[in-house]
Amino acid sequence: MDPLQPPTAPPPAPHDEGAWARRALTLPAVAILATGLWSLLPTLVLVALAIDLTVGRRLSALRTLGLCVAYVYADLFGLLAAGALWAGERTGLLTPEAVLAGHRRILRTWVRFLWAVGSRLFAIRLDVEGRDQVAPGPLLVLERHASLADAVLGTLLVEVPHAVALRYAVKAELLWEPAFDVIGHRLGVAFVHRDARDRQAERARIATLARDLQPDEGVLIYPEGTRFTEAKRAKRIAEAQARRDAAAEARARAFTHVLAPHPGGVLALLDDLPGVDVLVVAHAGLEAGVHLLDLVRGSLVGTRVRVRMWRVPAADIPADRDARIAWLEALWREVDAFVAGVSPEA
Repeated sequence: MDPLQPPTAPPPAPHDEGAWARRALTLPAVAILATGLWSLLPTLVLVALAIDLTVGRRLSALRTLGLCVAYVYADLFGLLAAGALWAGERTGLLTPEAVLAGHRRILRTWVRFLWAVGSRLFAIRLDVEGRDQVAPGPLLVLERHASLADAVLGTLLVEVPHAVALRYAVKAELLWEPAFDVIGHRLGVAFVHRDARDRQAERARIATLARDLQPDEGVLIYPEGTRFTEAKRAKRIAEAQARRDAAAEARARAFTHVLAPHPGGVLALLDDLPGVDVLVVAHAGLEAGVHLLDLVRGSLVGTRVRVRMWRVPAADIPADRDARIAWLEALWREVDAFVAGVSPEA
């Protein structure tokens, strides 16, 4: 069987009432950017060179410009390809299964292209330990989140080489990324509102990703809930102090290079995925690329990214809720120790 054409479709994304209003802004914006960049590119190259020569950086502004140009045209390609699939389905030329497989191909091509361009422009070296731990599925993938760039690592290291079709739980802000908005909805991505008052509804949204999970599929979630920065760690500590929650403060302080994991989404998935192994994706080296301005400053140029993946058999995961929370925190302390061991100060 073609691994890009699973026998069942992923769970549909929940109805998005604001989709058409949002896309009325984002989709034309991509076309305008693509057209404007083509005509303004010579001027932008001269401006980026002037910035680099003035501040003495390693052509970081020019590298960032190259990545931004590639990103815009990758988005345009993704939207055009998704539009062609939509037209093919509407006219009856393509089956729903073929359309689903087509969206999966678009996502993987998109990620491969962006990583290839970004890693070459910024001379990023990727060292991966544990590639043999990925297959077979089904899997629950727990990935560290610390950078703009690590959002593609799960797809790059799990989906692309091993044909494990991932279902993603991501922040709702990514709905404003035009191509991922369109493709993600077709693939059943759970766009989670991190600050929602109804936490139970958001956990239920994540839990739908476990529905009818196939042997060649997996679910990916970021247990920390957001990118790690020292400021965010300090904020969590301060919030726990303000609540006079000594246990939460101790948990927040216990992690120095990652954020303490939020158990809600992970527990919801574990409840609905009995017998499924967990794959941990820990990485270090991309922390300097939290914001776009970091790329302009040259923070990622010449970076060596270390990745360690390891598998936790389902039999080693406790069944009791409290025991699972303790297990998750212990697991994330291993991630913290890995990052600390390869961080620049170490």
